[in-house]
Amino acid sequence: MSLRILFTFAVLVVLTPALVQAGAPDLPKRDTVGVVRGIGGSGQGNPALWLLRASTDRTCTGANITRFGFGDDGDTVLTMDLSNDTIDQATVFRTSDGFGSFFVRANNDTGAQSATRINFGAVGDIPIVGNFDPSDAGDEVGVFRPSTNQFFLLEDDFDIIALRAGTTGDLPVVGNWDGSVDGSDEVGVYRPSTSQFFSLASNSGGASISARTFGASGDTSLSGDWDADDTTTQAVYRDEGGSIGGTFYFTNVTSGGTADSLLRFGATGTDRPVTGDFDGTTADEDGCPAS
Repeated sequence: MSLRILFTFAVLVVLTPALVQAGAPDLPKRDTVGVVRGIGGSGQGNPALWLLRASTDRTCTGANITRFGFGDDGDTVLTMDLSNDTIDQATVFRTSDGFGSFFVRANNDTGAQSATRINFGAVGDIPIVGNFDPSDAGDEVGVFRPSTNQFFLLEDDFDIIALRAGTTGDLPVVGNWDGSVDGSDEVGVYRPSTSQFFSLASNSGGASISARTFGASGDTSLSGDWDADDTTTQAVYRDEGGSIGGTFYFTNVTSGGTADSLLRFGATGTDRPVTGDFDGTTADEDGCPAS
């Protein structure tokens, strides 16, 4: 796997023009889901197996599923749009070198691909990604530090936004909670003890906070734009056990409540969920709707 190092926590490295585009195409944005098998001691072996589904519609039995290997056991999995093309690429976060490193796959095609490395964060941090700098349409990296309940968000000019949110035991979430036209993402936290999401109105100190309840104890919190309305809402992934396996539960409203839809996808005890727009379209090549 070939690497390009973009940023080290205290050292700035100039980005190449190929990685930063002046503007992103005006493509529809609708998120779907996937699972990664081989992260967390599942016995899959390295590399981990990614299964990215082109539709969240459970009636679409012909939905395309992209498969490829990427990442090692012990990595944290997520996705991000590094190239400003509205497509989210497979990404892993690794701290085996004693500091945080994001590895962003060049694309979601099958076969071996190069990866871009971004060094940011520390051991113990939880990685996040989002459009923290709305001057472009792409994503930037960040981390949530549970020991201090702090977010550190890296902007395109290498400034770092630092803010506190949440309490002990909370987990980070990211989204465009208000559907702002510039596509900017704000942070928030998910409180597993009460199944509550707390979203901030901005990534600045003193921002107002909205709270909603969704999911059940033991769920994995997720967020995405499931209905292409530019507003991020919640989802959870639940390992149902037995022959059922994993289930995604989606809500399309910001007030929480009950699920608007669900999708059974994933295997019991072995899979980790991911979300994103994996192909930049609202329907896959089999004609299935993405929600």
